[in-house]
Amino acid sequence: MKYFINSVQTYSTSGKSRKGALLQSVASQFEGVIIDDDALLSMISIFTALVAYVNNNYKGKPLNLVAAPGWLCVKPKYNGNDNHVFNISYVPVKATYYAYNVEQQVSETLSNIDPNIIKGYKKGGEL
Repeated sequence: MKYFINSVQTYSTSGKSRKGALLQSVASQFEGVIIDDDALLSMISIFTALVAYVNNNYKGKPLNLVAAPGWLCVKPKYNGNDNHVFNISYVPVKATYYAYNVEQQVSETLSNIDPNIIKGYKKGGEL
């Protein structure tokens, strides 16, 4: 399966620390890209290792990677009211459309609703 990363949200208060800024820089590059299952698993694995590294080598609150279907985030381990460092939101890619299959999809939908509309819209809106 493929996924579209539709949002990488970063938080300014978390990005002020060296640890937060580093993680946000890495996460931000993924916004708007398409990844497959293997890339998603790799991303989670890499962020897990990166969070462990920054926790061991930079000052500040310990961070934790949390992942669930459709999102992953890095946040302080003891979150309370602290902002996340970043959130990555992704959705499954349903299909890829090209010029030929956009028209095909529209025509199929219209023929199921009202077959007479197809003749009109293909003539530029005239009946």
